[in-house]
Amino acid sequence: MITMYVGLLVSCLLVPTCHATYVDLHLPVLSTAYTQVLKANQFLNTQLGNTEIDFQTKDIPHITLYLTSFTCNNTNAPCVDTVTDAVSLIEYGLAFEFCTLTLSQPYAAGTYLMLNVSLTDCLQRYSDTIVNATYKLSQPNQTAPSWVHTLPEPERSEKLMDIAKYGSPNVFNQFQPHVTIGWSSDTAAVQKAASTLSFDPISFQSNLLGLGSVGPHGTVLRDQDYAVYNLTQRGRTCQHKYAKEPSCDQDNVTDGGCVWCDIVDHPAFCTSTYLAKQFAPPPQGQPFHCNFN
Repeated sequence: MITMYVGLLVSCLLVPTCHATYVDLHLPVLSTAYTQVLKANQFLNTQLGNTEIDFQTKDIPHITLYLTSFTCNNTNAPCVDTVTDAVSLIEYGLAFEFCTLTLSQPYAAGTYLMLNVSLTDCLQRYSDTIVNATYKLSQPNQTAPSWVHTLPEPERSEKLMDIAKYGSPNVFNQFQPHVTIGWSSDTAAVQKAASTLSFDPISFQSNLLGLGSVGPHGTVLRDQDYAVYNLTQRGRTCQHKYAKEPSCDQDNVTDGGCVWCDIVDHPAFCTSTYLAKQFAPPPQGQPFHCNFN
């Protein structure tokens, strides 16, 4: 995922009219997990002798849901605005369930040191929904990084197909969530640092969704987000108030009116009529039914 950034830049240089904007759609690490990841990053920077990834001053720890180059062909609006508008249509569908995110075992991946993130159904849904809502705005014909060609089959072919269609090797059944916490050109040093880092598993919920600007080594730059969505502010009173369908549908006052909705593969829930009408239809979002009058 990180080295994909280099491949995207090369492919953009081959297109004279290309004005690519790299956007990392991500969940930031929050709460006590942030403190623990910050300490791990500081330890690693001491071990590796660099601050290429520095959560204290210039970068933010995050879980990437979708990172690609956007060109927004055939649109007149600025590309980032177009991507932001696309995400605005699906944020309400994401807001009905916050993912519990568990960070655990650090591991070396070439020049990068990462924390494993448990892949849950909720986290997979977040990534899938965001990719479906935005991939048509991504730069076409992106170049696969060299490491993809070294992978065994069928993983190599699957990632190449994903790059060709979605502009990323890390989507859908190839989605591999992680938090990158260190970097060095010395792969042996990365391996050694991974073996010496002690990291206790920790879980948290992230109620924020960020559209981050991308820095060196696939970092998300601090205080340079294109947009940040606070999902708790998306009219969840109906959901908290009602757990049963009849009482939900009878409330025409709370949040401007409540409605019972059922999204495929997820428990039915109560939400505001306004939010329900923002749900993106397939293929951008999951199939759903709401009891609109």
